[in-house]
Amino acid sequence: VAGRVTDGTVRIKGDLGRFPFEGENDGEFRIALHVIDASLDVHPGKVQREGSAEGSRVWPLLTDIDADLLIERRSMTVTAQRAAAYDARLSNVVARIAELGHNATLDVRGVADGPLAEMVRYVNTSPVLRWTGGVTASAAATGNAKLELRLSIPLAHASDSQVAGTLNFANNDVQLAEGPPFSRVNGALQFTEAGVQRTNLNATILGGQSRIETSRRADGEPIFTATGVATVPALRRAVSLTPVQHILDRSQGQARYTATLTLKPSPEFKIDSDLIGISVDGVAPLRKTAQEALPLRIERVPLGDSDEWRVAAGRVLAVRIERRHERGELRVARGVIALNEPANLPESGLLVLATVPRLDLEAWSAFLGGGEVTPKSTSTAAAISPGGAIELIAIRTPELVLMGRTFRNVTLGASRTTDGGFNTNIVSDGVSGYVAWKPEQITARLSRLLIPAGRKSEIVDALNSPQSELPALDITAEQFELSGLKLGRLELVAQNAGASSAPAWRVRRFDITNSDMKFSATGEWAPAASGKARHTKLNFKFDARDAGATLDRLGFPGAMAAGHGALEGDIQWLGSPLDLDYATLSGKLALSVDDGRFLKVDTGNAARLLSLLSLQSLSRTLLFDAGRPFSEGFAYSAIRADATLWQGVMSTSNFRMTGATATALMSGTINLRNETQQLHLVVLPEIDASTAALALGVANPILGLGAFVAQYVLRNPLSKVFALEYDIAGSWTDPSVTRRGSVPSADAESIK
Repeated sequence: VAGRVTDGTVRIKGDLGRFPFEGENDGEFRIALHVIDASLDVHPGKVQREGSAEGSRVWPLLTDIDADLLIERRSMTVTAQRAAAYDARLSNVVARIAELGHNATLDVRGVADGPLAEMVRYVNTSPVLRWTGGVTASAAATGNAKLELRLSIPLAHASDSQVAGTLNFANNDVQLAEGPPFSRVNGALQFTEAGVQRTNLNATILGGQSRIETSRRADGEPIFTATGVATVPALRRAVSLTPVQHILDRSQGQARYTATLTLKPSPEFKIDSDLIGISVDGVAPLRKTAQEALPLRIERVPLGDSDEWRVAAGRVLAVRIERRHERGELRVARGVIALNEPANLPESGLLVLATVPRLDLEAWSAFLGGGEVTPKSTSTAAAISPGGAIELIAIRTPELVLMGRTFRNVTLGASRTTDGGFNTNIVSDGVSGYVAWKPEQITARLSRLLIPAGRKSEIVDALNSPQSELPALDITAEQFELSGLKLGRLELVAQNAGASSAPAWRVRRFDITNSDMKFSATGEWAPAASGKARHTKLNFKFDARDAGATLDRLGFPGAMAAGHGALEGDIQWLGSPLDLDYATLSGKLALSVDDGRFLKVDTGNAARLLSLLSLQSLSRTLLFDAGRPFSEGFAYSAIRADATLWQGVMSTSNFRMTGATATALMSGTINLRNETQQLHLVVLPEIDASTAALALGVANPILGLGAFVAQYVLRNPLSKVFALEYDIAGSWTDPSVTRRGSVPSADAESIK
């Protein structure tokens, strides 16, 4: 005790040899003093061994004491009218040592009133922290409270101290280390040196009124149980586990819950609720109405010096996040987010595991905030955030939606690479093989790639949508099918050759190869000059080993028998590579095919064009005029033609088709946009080999047709009777055919 004495008395009476006069008849020894501005060190010379700064005392000093000090024989009593413990005011404090000596015990009782934060500070810097199980170790508090405390401290063995206390709350706000904040706390918490004995508290926790009670585990450790109502906004603030945060962002309402907290050997926290009263506007199967029940459990499980957070929403969703100490703080070591699957932790990293009837990856990406799982703050609650990107993915679903396209019966496994991409193995009805993805590059080695007819438009829409960047492509598919057409092996190599504001693909290789044909192309897909639409440019060559089989493969069965040759050109149009726009199609074409026979051609846009070029659309007229050569399909020895395209209109002046019995020569225009034509046709039946060779040699696109006919007529004047000339106009389906008559020799030079 240290302080200033204002007044007092000292009485010593008796034989000093009997001092300190233990018996009443031995004498009298009495000192009565009144002290002010005093301080009391209840256990001087000792410092805490754990959890405190060097030099701090086992018990904090009591200061600003105004008290009466009485020493009588072997006892000492301090009766304080006022005192302070930090900034808390003490009253009715009595400190007494009944027997001064080696085994002296200090008994203290009193009442403290004042800021709850100062009382928590006193508890945390005294043995009371250990006795209460460390419940206030990292607590923060506001408001005033009242503490009634009784201490019995053996001065030689302070570790054997006994305590009995009651902490009375009055609309206080409290934040414990591993749990949600408590507001408007009222009631009492009773404790002894054995720990918290009883609680009778009411508080607002998780947004609603709750009652807090205490029970005990088999080992005697207290269990704090809170029951009440939780609201979605309060849950969002309290639980910063990122996947749960995204679910709560799409939820509203309130529900009853039960929460438990135990503190030893380390804090363990658990919340249970049926979620009746909370609606979730999520992505199936994480979607529910307020009336539906979905059992939810959120818990923290201590694992030695690490811990694990677990979230389970019925059998639908399970989340497990394991944290370990690294560089002085808990960091995520591994985790799993599972949909309809057991939540088994991987060796490392964050795993997404899903088995669902339908999985829309873009909807889930939007729902989960872009697929990244990142911490949201540095608060205590945020310590349970996964804090890292998804590293492993395992998915099984009958229906996977990606980039607007639906893949059927999908099994997918993916792992993140060191450069931030994913290595993926996928098996589905449409795609099977290996895909390496990263933002700037997609590499695929596929055994199968199928684009159904009903899904082609979805891909076109995705390609035409605004793109911030285009990844480079390196794709090989052994079996490529487009709209039901079995096209064979696909090789596609494209690079991003544009700026970030105007991304563009430069196609280095676009090859489709099968036993009947090979298509090879290079080109680009880039912004148009106006900047408002993309355009496609292709320089291509189409080699047909078997033209008939090639047409069968391209969807025109029975259109041609045999034949071999090539179609090559340089074309461009506005739009994506899979969306040919006839209105803007422009470029040049060259056709060269030998030794085939035209058969019947079915309906369809391209089929009608093929019917026109094979003269089948004129079959009735030609059958009447020219006889058998065109009645059963024309057998040709060679077809040669050059054409130009502009805004969907194809022009030719040297179309030549020769056979053993006739030659057809054609010039004019074909409108691909509205399927009309304006053509001039000359048919020369019964041509010998030399005349056929002459037909193939026509080179001048202006004079070629007339020059050839003139030479033909001059070589065989009688054959002019069989030379037929037509004007063809109107639609492909119902052409207007006007015969000019036989070609007279005198007019041969005028033919164009």
